[in-house]
Amino acid sequence: MNNLRNNIIEWLRKLPPDDPRGYQPKEDFSYEKWFQIGKSFPDITKQLIDLLEEIDINKPTDLTFPIVYALGWIGDLSAANLLSKFMQSPSEFIRYESIASLGRLKALEYFDSIRKILEDRKQTENVRANACIALGNMGHPDSKRVLQNFINDSNPFVAKCADVALGLLK
Repeated sequence: MNNLRNNIIEWLRKLPPDDPRGYQPKEDFSYEKWFQIGKSFPDITKQLIDLLEEIDINKPTDLTFPIVYALGWIGDLSAANLLSKFMQSPSEFIRYESIASLGRLKALEYFDSIRKILEDRKQTENVRANACIALGNMGHPDSKRVLQNFINDSNPFVAKCADVALGLLK
């Protein structure tokens, strides 16, 4: 089991950095291949959840972002409760990725929490923008109504993402 855990950690560390400002693309990196490898691990969702549960929400590690990111793409709703806790991380990158992951998982029970984050003007534009996209991906019955309130947001990036998110509902 320890060998499996080490292999998963090694795989997670191959994901490019969570801060796009520090990201230098590697020609040989492929998200598709990275996801394929992740999906090949036995019981990957549980393994990722177990790893994330060991991380203090207030002290993100180098594994926090890759775990949250992976759970949003190859995980399932069993990860939603834990992901929702990371919406409160002090790290902007962890907050916006946990929101995006909940949206991709269509975790409808977190619609109101994500809506409140979108409405909170103290959140960064990236966090609010990802909240828009998450609401669009969720396809919640109230997504359209909420997103329409933000297509003319004072922040152009948030407004554009609200518009894009509305397109996801069609």
